[in-house]
Amino acid sequence: MKLDKKILHTTDSYIKKLADAGISTTSDFLMNFPKDLEDKSNLLTRFTSINVTEKQAIKCQIELITSEITRNKKTLIKAVLTDSDGNYAEAVWFNRKFLLQKFFRGDTVVIFGQPKYEYGKLSFPNAEIEHLRETRKEVVPLYSDVNYIPGSWIREKMEYVKNFISEIPEKIPAPIREKKWLRSMTENIFAIHFPKNVEDFERAKKELGYAEMFDFQKKWLEKKYSLRAASEGASLHIPIDAELMKSLIENLPFTLTNKQKIVIFQILKDMESNFAMSRMLQGDVGTGKTVVALLVGIHAILQTRKIHNQELQIAIMAPTEILARQHFLGNENWLFSLGITADLLVGSLTTKQKSDAKSRLKSGQTNIIFGTHALI
Repeated sequence: MKLDKKILHTTDSYIKKLADAGISTTSDFLMNFPKDLEDKSNLLTRFTSINVTEKQAIKCQIELITSEITRNKKTLIKAVLTDSDGNYAEAVWFNRKFLLQKFFRGDTVVIFGQPKYEYGKLSFPNAEIEHLRETRKEVVPLYSDVNYIPGSWIREKMEYVKNFISEIPEKIPAPIREKKWLRSMTENIFAIHFPKNVEDFERAKKELGYAEMFDFQKKWLEKKYSLRAASEGASLHIPIDAELMKSLIENLPFTLTNKQKIVIFQILKDMESNFAMSRMLQGDVGTGKTVVALLVGIHAILQTRKIHNQELQIAIMAPTEILARQHFLGNENWLFSLGITADLLVGSLTTKQKSDAKSRLKSGQTNIIFGTHALI
């Protein structure tokens, strides 16, 4: 559902800010997950137990709460607090006058923040404060700011959209969820925004991450098979000739690794199909990607010539002219011995050289063309 100021109990200005940040529906708002969790479950009762290096929650009582105007015209709220042993501490806030209408002397409250010692006394600057209740939230999600909207505002408004969680579609089919003991999308989204405890939050985070990766892979596979179906019949069927490939590999001046052999077999299996191959061969510099490409290219040319009585053309594009020339000069004689013609097309060739190379390519005289982006 489209977000509006009635749903979030806010103004048009905030709705516009959210929309500018790509959050225009209740689903968008709910899919803006918290970045972390604040654990307030360890409730201290003594100031002497406090660790000043981290945020902590402590139960205390308000002895006095006052306000004053500073020199630079800011409203300063001060509260004197006592713990269960009667020890004193101070809490201070700037420009939060509304606290005077919510908290009074004698109230039992929970202060959450990172304390520090100033002028020989314990102080809580700009800490969170709430009345002590049985329904107090012990774990609180933390949200990133969105287009200058504070994360605390996002957390507050999440309460108004929780009834729309059920509108978010399930990403993982029920049989897979049951097999992997996963909760539903609805349960996990509720748990990440309104966790019962740290474990509940962490489980939701892990399962929502799994759902996101599952959905990504599912869409990618659907696209892959859709493209495969669309290209069916558009690619030549080139059967594997194991003896030919074995002969090519044996005549190399070096030995291929097992992984190179496996990759060659996988590519050749793809080329046996009558749909377009879509494959990326990835490896560091010097791992032999080019020789793998050349071997399957040679196999394709010789097999197409033998089975389909056609001349196949292959382009091998290198990132630099130096590398393109190395590939061409280093393999020209080997290719010639196999009855395969090769040519070079790079930017530094003369106009006539380029024209002749293009002419030979167009007429079908060239089987393999080496080059840079000039090939495009």
